[in-house]
Amino acid sequence: MRVAIIGAGTSGLACACELENQGIEPVIYEQRSNIYASPPHISCLLNIFHKADIKTSTEYFHIFDSMNIKPLNSIQKLIYYSPHDTTVMEGDLGYFYGFTDDDDSVKFQLSSKLKNTKILFSEFGDYVKLSKEFDYVLIATGSHSFADELGCWNEWFMSCVRGAIILGDFDPSTLVMWTGKEFCKSGYAIMAPFDKYRASISLVVPNANEKEIDYYWDLFLSASGIKYTLVEEFKFTYRSGNTYPLKVNNIFFAGNSAGCIEPFFGFGQVNAMVTGIAAARAISQGLDYESQIHEIITRNLWIKHLRNTYHKQYEDDIASIISNVGFPKAKQLSKP
Repeated sequence: MRVAIIGAGTSGLACACELENQGIEPVIYEQRSNIYASPPHISCLLNIFHKADIKTSTEYFHIFDSMNIKPLNSIQKLIYYSPHDTTVMEGDLGYFYGFTDDDDSVKFQLSSKLKNTKILFSEFGDYVKLSKEFDYVLIATGSHSFADELGCWNEWFMSCVRGAIILGDFDPSTLVMWTGKEFCKSGYAIMAPFDKYRASISLVVPNANEKEIDYYWDLFLSASGIKYTLVEEFKFTYRSGNTYPLKVNNIFFAGNSAGCIEPFFGFGQVNAMVTGIAAARAISQGLDYESQIHEIITRNLWIKHLRNTYHKQYEDDIASIISNVGFPKAKQLSKP
């Protein structure tokens, strides 16, 4: 069986690993010159978004755990700064996963498992051409563009992100979040640590352009009192939505190309890995693809509803919304 994978990101590499486990040696077409993430960032797996249905969550984690990917650290504390209060949540809240050029990054862990897969760097994958040359094609580019070309993309919203890699003194198990209309409208800012000395901080502003995000970024730095050393800055837009159908003839969509970005905080890497593995099992074993990732589809719809609720109640405390859907041990403190 001949399989082409377009994109050597999380979902593409996970798919290749699972195909190799089934005795299939795919070919990966990667437009960039390497597999590493640019800019370096942290993705979070938050338990709050996996409590709605224990049965499907068990299946979701069974697929995810089959890759044996190690997190950077567990999330034991979330500190949330709203315009009126500071809320601290503690417990087993989830995990941090790294996307860097380090050996503990998710992409390095996945690529190190590959033995016979050929990765063609600096090669554009033309899905029309490849679908005629290969038995199956997986689109895993991290973009919605090919799904849009095929009439499968339904966009929910667009956000602009500006952030930086920062140096300082951090608790590797603590996630920090800010909200405030003046610097992010109905968006948020989030800080996640790589380790004790380095973290990623990002400001997400809905429906802003790249010029406007610069204005909001300066407001955020002033309002938050951030004093860390900024060593690498970045700026980009991302789009959240869903892809349907997830398979067109012999072409599958996975990861962000399948609309798997979680629509509240914008995390999508763990979903990308699960969809890549599920696509490989659909190709190699004939399993139904949509049934395997039903958890992701239904959960993202639920999170989209949660996000819409948050936007409508923005003047209220987001901590009350989050606490009501599952984070343990939330306590409000007066704002310092």
